[in-house]
Amino acid sequence: MAYTVPEKNEFDSALWAENKTIRANQTQSSIIANFVAGYEDFWGVENGTSKHTKEQMQQIIDKMPSALDILTDAYKFKAFANEAFPGMLDAKYNTGVFTISVDGNGVITVGDLNEAWVPVEETPEVV
Repeated sequence: MAYTVPEKNEFDSALWAENKTIRANQTQSSIIANFVAGYEDFWGVENGTSKHTKEQMQQIIDKMPSALDILTDAYKFKAFANEAFPGMLDAKYNTGVFTISVDGNGVITVGDLNEAWVPVEETPEVV
């Protein structure tokens, strides 16, 4: 159910401008959040790293005829997002969770976790 918005009798350009700016900011945040959600889903991100081993990720990629297209689209989106919305996409999303290489035939090889995605072991504080 939508909430009832009170009517205004006068045109207020500053209020219109404020609302349009707020909506534009929300749209930018939503675009980035949707990309991050899809990115993390693709790589199996859980607790700041991948829940998949590189071998598992390789097996997943090998079963995906569209894997190269998906990775290429993500690369293009990251370039767009970094130019259109500078600073909104956390730097670690500019890499894959794993290193990857692609040979001349489009075959993808999954390597190790990228440094930004290696789990950080927290040392318990000694009191």
